[in-house]
Amino acid sequence: MIDMPRSVEWRDNTLVLLDQRKLPQSEEVVICDSIEQVFHGIKTLTVRGAPAIGIAAAYGLLVGCHNKDWADIHAEFNERCDYLISARPTAVNLAWAVNRMRDREQRCLDRSSLFADLLHEAQLIHGGVQCHRRCWIASGKGPSEFADSLQRWKSRCL
Repeated sequence: MIDMPRSVEWRDNTLVLLDQRKLPQSEEVVICDSIEQVFHGIKTLTVRGAPAIGIAAAYGLLVGCHNKDWADIHAEFNERCDYLISARPTAVNLAWAVNRMRDREQRCLDRSSLFADLLHEAQLIHGGVQCHRRCWIASGKGPSEFADSLQRWKSRCL
């Protein structure tokens, strides 16, 4: 199997995006260590494709938060959510992922584990989308069929 570059990765509390504007001529990454960089990456199509945009947003909400306590994360989380959604207001997967993260933040009962809970939720979003994508690739279905199926899967399973 060919080792494909990952378009979105979470590494050392930093979001790493494959700059899809540079493909296929070169393989470059953009390191996002601020919410503004994540916004820019989504807005300028550094990250492309509905599932990848949603995954990037889920992790992007966590950029710069790993050393913050519950009160600091909680105080600005809704503002961060709204800010990322505004990068591409019509992007359905973006809003879905951000609102799923917003819901998780609001349901967190253990203040000491808020960042860990949110990171876990982002990983679930990432893993669920990637698992569904692999199943479609294995079935030989096309991209439009994958997008339709992903939308149905999200509404039933997540």
